[in-house]
Amino acid sequence: MLVLIIWHPGLNVTRIYCNRESHEAFKLMWLAYFQTVERVTGQKLSLKAFDIDGIMAVILTDGCAAQALGLGDALLELIPPNNQAFAHTAEEIIQHILCTCWVHAHRYIMNLHHLQDECTDEEFEYLCRFCNIQSDPKLKAFEDFCLTHRSVKIQDWCKQKISHKWLWPSLIKRLSKIPSEDWDLNQADTNLNEGSHPDTNHATGTSLTLLEAIEMYVLFLDERKAAELELAKKLCLLPNRHNTDEHRYMNNGRRAIARLKKTVTVKAKDKKLSDINDQIASLRVTIKDLTQQKQGIRNGSSIPTPVEPVPYNTDLHMPPPSADMAELVRSTLPYIDSVTGSADLSPALCLPSSFGGPMPSMSDIDTIFFPSSTAPSSIPF
Repeated sequence: MLVLIIWHPGLNVTRIYCNRESHEAFKLMWLAYFQTVERVTGQKLSLKAFDIDGIMAVILTDGCAAQALGLGDALLELIPPNNQAFAHTAEEIIQHILCTCWVHAHRYIMNLHHLQDECTDEEFEYLCRFCNIQSDPKLKAFEDFCLTHRSVKIQDWCKQKISHKWLWPSLIKRLSKIPSEDWDLNQADTNLNEGSHPDTNHATGTSLTLLEAIEMYVLFLDERKAAELELAKKLCLLPNRHNTDEHRYMNNGRRAIARLKKTVTVKAKDKKLSDINDQIASLRVTIKDLTQQKQGIRNGSSIPTPVEPVPYNTDLHMPPPSADMAELVRSTLPYIDSVTGSADLSPALCLPSSFGGPMPSMSDIDTIFFPSSTAPSSIPF
């Protein structure tokens, strides 16, 4: 079903039912649409790109090639030749009027998610920034990058886009022949249009024959909408004062900022989750190795690595005594009793009487150090 809406006040003005999606079928639908507008209003629907008095600046579609080329063929028949001197084919003429819905482009036409595993993160970001291409040389460099890439999927993806010469201009503002101000003021998606489908299905039902759907349900729904418009005129309702050009620019800017914030948040979240998953994987490998070592030690199938001994000096030989030490030992030998271990000292070496008495005999050394209450029965030598 081909549904057309006007931007303000966001109302379906045309429904065309068809059970074909061929190039020729869409051409007939577009011709029927323009002819119906002229029959109902008494005036032709002039396009701004081909008529100085035109009011329609942009036609927004979902990216269907048959739909876009069918529109081009219809325009070639409807627009006088003197007003289309700069466009001779369907692909050329629609570049002055056609935009592709951004939502449909990302979901179906560009479909970059399946290419993420075919390239590096930097290359994937480059692919996703195709809408920022600002010149023909940059577009040529982008196409060369895709066509020479090692991934066949990326090459085929780009070849499919190049085969439709109207597609890049309908997606990239800088490459489009639509005036910049008209591009910015135009709605970037067909959400209003797509959102009308559930409302229509709720009112008419589904799985109906073509004639039954039109005569019994859709006609009733359109008459009800027309009655609402007549009532609005009768009650003198004012137009929405929050729907000026300034408000549209502001709302488009807010939506762009919101999309950017969401993209940054999602990328940061994915990066953090990826780092955590890498750490978990590394720790799991470590845990597995340690568990295997533990089981091996318990079962005796593996022996832990011995501790490296600390080096020490095994040379226990004492150095020989000096000559002075040897002479001192020889001089003390005459005073040592080889049996009792006592020695007779020279009077010069005895303690004075003021010390508390004569020097005790060395033979009494046992009683001095071991009183009778504590002395052993005998001291072996």
